Amino acid sequence: MFLTRGPLPLLPLWERFFKGHGKYFSIYVHTDPGYVLNVSSGSPFYGRQIPSKVWIVSTLYGKFVWILH
Repeated sequence: MFLTRGPLPLLPLWERFFKGHGKYFSIYVHTDPGYVLNVSSGSPFYGRQIPSKVWIVSTLYGKFVWILH
């Protein structure tokens, strides 16, 4: 599982690593609710986005402020 708030770091490298080995793994990309993962239909990440249902609004001195919907 890839956890990200934005674009996947080193996406081309990960696509190359996973390409052609789909039967050996399942990929999921867990993102912030407003982020849309932009990958081609041939990417192993295509259609694998699971958006979060919780928004992290801000942090104050290491404490999270959450809004649930």
